[in-house]
Amino acid sequence: MAFNAISAFSGCAPRTANLADYFGKNVPIGRDNGDLAFLQFLFSSINLGGVRKLSDDIQTVPGKKRGVKMLYSTPLCLEVCNADYECGTTRVALKPAVTYAEYDLETKYFLCNGAGDPAELKFTDSEFIQYCELDDAQFLQERFAETDMQFFKSIDKTLVQLLRTLIDVSKEHELKLMVTNSNTGTRTFSDEGIFWISEILRENEGVMLADSVIFGGRMVKSIQQKFKVATASTEGVDVTAIQGDLPPLYFDRNFDSVFGVNSIVIIPKALLHPVTYLEYTSYKAFRGEKEINFTKSMPLGNGVTLSFDYQWRRNVECAGYTYFPSLWMDLIKGVKGGCINPNADGLIIIRDCGSNELPSCA
Repeated sequence: MAFNAISAFSGCAPRTANLADYFGKNVPIGRDNGDLAFLQFLFSSINLGGVRKLSDDIQTVPGKKRGVKMLYSTPLCLEVCNADYECGTTRVALKPAVTYAEYDLETKYFLCNGAGDPAELKFTDSEFIQYCELDDAQFLQERFAETDMQFFKSIDKTLVQLLRTLIDVSKEHELKLMVTNSNTGTRTFSDEGIFWISEILRENEGVMLADSVIFGGRMVKSIQQKFKVATASTEGVDVTAIQGDLPPLYFDRNFDSVFGVNSIVIIPKALLHPVTYLEYTSYKAFRGEKEINFTKSMPLGNGVTLSFDYQWRRNVECAGYTYFPSLWMDLIKGVKGGCINPNADGLIIIRDCGSNELPSCA
């Protein structure tokens, strides 16, 4: 058998095609109810404009086992003038508006149980024969897809918690965003709320709201209902068609448990850089009789995909088959700045200081 051939036992090994089929299926675990929104944003073209991954392995840097080199475009701040110019006048040198950065990733995400112990999907020999070789291979593929979906939903929740640590406490602002409708008595998002948010961002950070996204939980739902628009985390939405002065809205179900139900976060595009590393590529990938170490892609929705590693192994000593997905990843906050305030990052929290409580029948 050739070195890279798929052995007979692996005919039901995990496949990317089934992930695409499983995503959005009418089953609870298969639907994205805002559990992948932050990942959707991080790896979307909205956020990665001007960001490019140059390599996986940085072989020339000693000691970097998981080195990744990235290229970032930066603002080119120029004006025009009508100054006197003569032959021989010294001109100011401009540098290309790009920045290179190298990262040594140390964080690896993998499956764990509730106690924080590493875990893997396991099938006995009899289960594998029943599902794969007899009559229910589709069921087996759905178990892989379910595992991958839960894996990335857990990563999304972890990254939302990490986002909270990246925001300085001085970047928290309060506004009375929720008001009472005098006709119906219901709570609704203020007519001027978006304008107020835009002013705080411009005056304090020198960043335009149009160059950012609004990320949140229940408060984002209130904005969505107020302006009758879809969130950018809704499958199939055209984010270029969002109405008026609203930037893209991202609803994440994990947000409120971290930031509170009366908050939203303004995230400038291209500020947060997700850096990933694939371990099982090139000579490090392996397919053989006993194991497969390889990569596949997870569809996160709205055309966004994310590649990750997986192990599919036949355990000879303790008969059975195991599946173990993993991903090396880090979330980097760059100081994007701008021509108005080059030191500001524009990452702020807005909290509603009005009453955002649910209605009471008392």
